[in-house]
Amino acid sequence: MAVGCGTAAPVEASGGSSSTTTATSDSSSTDTGQASSDTELPDGSGTAGPEVCDCAPGTDLIVVLSDDGELWTYDPISNEFALVGPIACGGFAPYSMAVDREGIAWVLLLDNIPQATVAKGMFKVDIADASGCEAVIYEEGLFGVFGMSFATNGPPDTCERLYVHSYSGSGPFSEGPDAGHLGVLTDDDVLQSVGPIDFDGGELAGSGDGRVYSLTGVDPLKIVELDRDTAQVVDTLPLEGFSKTNASAMAFWGGDFYVFTESGGPECRPCLERMCTDELAACEADPDCAPILECLVTSAGDGPDCQGDIVGPGGPLRDCLFNSCLDQCAVADVVSRVTHVDWDDSDGGGNAITVVHDPAPIRIVGAGSSTCAPVAVP
Repeated sequence: MAVGCGTAAPVEASGGSSSTTTATSDSSSTDTGQASSDTELPDGSGTAGPEVCDCAPGTDLIVVLSDDGELWTYDPISNEFALVGPIACGGFAPYSMAVDREGIAWVLLLDNIPQATVAKGMFKVDIADASGCEAVIYEEGLFGVFGMSFATNGPPDTCERLYVHSYSGSGPFSEGPDAGHLGVLTDDDVLQSVGPIDFDGGELAGSGDGRVYSLTGVDPLKIVELDRDTAQVVDTLPLEGFSKTNASAMAFWGGDFYVFTESGGPECRPCLERMCTDELAACEADPDCAPILECLVTSAGDGPDCQGDIVGPGGPLRDCLFNSCLDQCAVADVVSRVTHVDWDDSDGGGNAITVVHDPAPIRIVGAGSSTCAPVAVP
């Protein structure tokens, strides 16, 4: 089962053991139907150049996955969400998602709910109606839990490969020398390392012109462009004032990024303003309290930035939330917000970062745009 076409094989993984991930399915894994990038001429000599891998209907939108396993579409032009339906896999925690040019969502599901750090497997779901749950059989190598996205082989080759970003699953995302790996699914169905990267955990977004980006890092969250052939950092954009939150995702569309992070329940902040007026004002006046406030609003105290003994104004605010606004700020009511990042400065204001939809109707744990999505503003 080949996933892509064209390019030379990636470098070998450096260390780590290889195991096979399988999952129960009523049908066997099939080829994605992508064409070879080199085609023999009728007389048997030379090549006719790269062939085009076609786009299925609906692959020009962003597809998102909710924490309860529903597929939705998000249209960046209208700024609207639309429900597609619940996926048929059931019983597992969705972690990440990628969308291919054939209109298939590749969904990574985890099996140890509620901790959700062990991979159950990867499954194919039709984005048109959320039907199907076909297991993808692959050798995982260094990659047990991962963010993922497709990216093309680069112009003029429109065929694509699945890229993954490793995550240890042992806590919040982190940074450090060679903390993680960028990987690719080879034609032999092996998740193979392209090279080490300094980030443990990241959500990937790929493009139709062959670029790979990661939403990753801490202090602050960052969008990092990675070379798809070497895993070297090409460019980095810090997202000042933003944290990853407990659920996050990213998609590339129209030359820009759409980032999905937790927003909190719609009644949480109004309750804090009403019941914790002085504590909220003290926190907002202290720049060191900003991440604590963000954590409290988006995760009701369950996030890593708002636990334990908190010094300063964050402590009284947390206590007031627990005493007066816990129901309004409950994790069960947490949804997502959508932030537009103008990566290509198409709006003329630099790399402007703007919240464009808050709150979204669901809590989003996965997002993907196919490589058929526009690479510049339509």
